[in-house]
Amino acid sequence: MFGLEEEFRVLEVRRVDVATVMVTMEQIAGEGPCPLCGVITGAVKDRPVMRLKDLPASGQQLQLRWRKRRLVCREVSCPRKSFTQAAAAVRPRGRVMERLREQMAHAIA
Repeated sequence: MFGLEEEFRVLEVRRVDVATVMVTMEQIAGEGPCPLCGVITGAVKDRPVMRLKDLPASGQQLQLRWRKRRLVCREVSCPRKSFTQAAAAVRPRGRVMERLREQMAHAIA
């Protein structure tokens, strides 16, 4: 999927209009480490959907939807009870794909 195949899988592709395609995706990895204690977990608490901005592909505007996993930390002594998975393609709490950030940075440099 446009260079994201190693990290994400496509769940749905839907045409919004003549020039726009909506792609819903999720991370391939079903587990992740707690950012506070490092314990790996796959226990899913929730699946929020994040909207992401990205570069156009094949002349089409993309509306990316990332179905993120909110995971439960299973370490009893960890004060962090839940967290969302991290991805290399998007900064934590980010709404813009890294490749779009890079292109914008080069455009203004």
